[in-house]
Amino acid sequence: MACPGQAAELGVSGFVHEMGRTAVTARLFIEACAGSCRLSKATAAAGIPTWSFEVTRGGPNEDILRPECLELLLSKIRKGLVACLWLGLTCASWSRARRGKRRGPIDPAARGLSARPKRGGFPAPLRSREYLWGLPRSELTTSELKKLDHGNALAEWAIKVVKEARKYGTTLIVENPRTSWIWELPELKELMSGPDFNFGTFHHCQFGQPWKKATSLAMWGKFSGGPGHLAKILRKCKSRRCSVTGKKHERLQGFVTGPKAKGKTSFKTSQAAAYPQEFCKAFAKLLVDSLDR
Repeated sequence: MACPGQAAELGVSGFVHEMGRTAVTARLFIEACAGSCRLSKATAAAGIPTWSFEVTRGGPNEDILRPECLELLLSKIRKGLVACLWLGLTCASWSRARRGKRRGPIDPAARGLSARPKRGGFPAPLRSREYLWGLPRSELTTSELKKLDHGNALAEWAIKVVKEARKYGTTLIVENPRTSWIWELPELKELMSGPDFNFGTFHHCQFGQPWKKATSLAMWGKFSGGPGHLAKILRKCKSRRCSVTGKKHERLQGFVTGPKAKGKTSFKTSQAAAYPQEFCKAFAKLLVDSLDR
């Protein structure tokens, strides 16, 4: 989805969002893998200079895996120009919702073909507890290998950024589903500790969505304190029925075909990819309140 603003004239860069009011800080909020840009729109509307990176919108200029793009982000961190960095890593290959049955090795001659065993309402897994960086490659199709390799590259990139951000005391948040395999990576887990770290989860139903969906945040810096001041964003549902509406949670299972998919069939989990609008507004307010003016 296109976002209002103008492209930053920096060889490689994120998308610069128009602010909805006078800037409340000179430092940046930067969102990587921004998707719908809901979070970036909310922080910009709150008066925080905002960049977002989304390769499906900006192509190579917004590809965070390009070395030039990584160096741009790291230079902003080293110069103290980042108020908060949000890494909403694409979870397609890390999701445990991929629990369809897999039927052994793929015939190399048929690897590139679309015909595959039926796996019910779920895609087949690409990882396991034993194979966090990916199942044996002989078991995966060409498209699955591409998705796996991209997920691995994003995780390696994020680990580099987290290390650099911690070194310079930059506030940073990594987001993924609560059950994502990414939280089990030893290389990331060893960074998830210390007085500058906090970990929390929120449920989408608490912010106006019909599904419960648990999303977790690994936080370093400003949001590393106790859970009290994070209560407005780390809201949880404590019932099988939504504690806000009293209704049953909608299950994110199976396939859907909708106007946004242009007639194409997609997994229902894709409907819940964007952050709830209410969550984005709550986070933007929390970030503004945490700023050193």
